[in-house]
Amino acid sequence: MWIARSERSLFAVALPIGGSAFPAIFSLDVLAASLDDSSPTHATVERVECAQLRAALRATEAQWQERVLNDPKIQGLGASLAAIRIRDDRVAVN
Repeated sequence: MWIARSERSLFAVALPIGGSAFPAIFSLDVLAASLDDSSPTHATVERVECAQLRAALRATEAQWQERVLNDPKIQGLGASLAAIRIRDDRVAVN
């Protein structure tokens, strides 16, 4: 599964783990939405683009964990997620 969001310069790939595509689809949707909703992050050491991508990935993980806690049927499922965000002449990679 993959997603490309040209308006956010987001390119992401999610590999389902556990026999269901649901976690991968969920992860890609939440990641994109988290970046859409993100306000500028003021990073101290890392570039803003990296901080925003890292925050979006953490939000994705937190939402998945909450979903699993509330739905025992999806316990044991997950996704491996990789993302690249390109802004101007900068690239943020996870």
